[in-house]
Amino acid sequence: MQGATPLGGPLEGQWEYDDWLARQCSLAASPAEPWRRRLAPLLRQRIFLAAETFRDEFDEEELALAAQAQRAFEPHIHEAKARAAA
Repeated sequence: MQGATPLGGPLEGQWEYDDWLARQCSLAASPAEPWRRRLAPLLRQRIFLAAETFRDEFDEEELALAAQAQRAFEPHIHEAKARAAA
């Protein structure tokens, strides 16, 4: 496996490995969601180019992808809260 450049994608083959690992752990039957694959390089680029302020400024595409991520995690958050309350 080769390393990634600062602005490049994940390590070569990383998404395939992540998908394989999730299937082995029975965490997911399908590959990583498309929004994850689009959001990851955007965030790496933001961190590389603006290490001091990357948490403070977002463009429209990143906000849309973050909203998708929030919707994807909502069922898991509710499940965890229900288990904690029980």
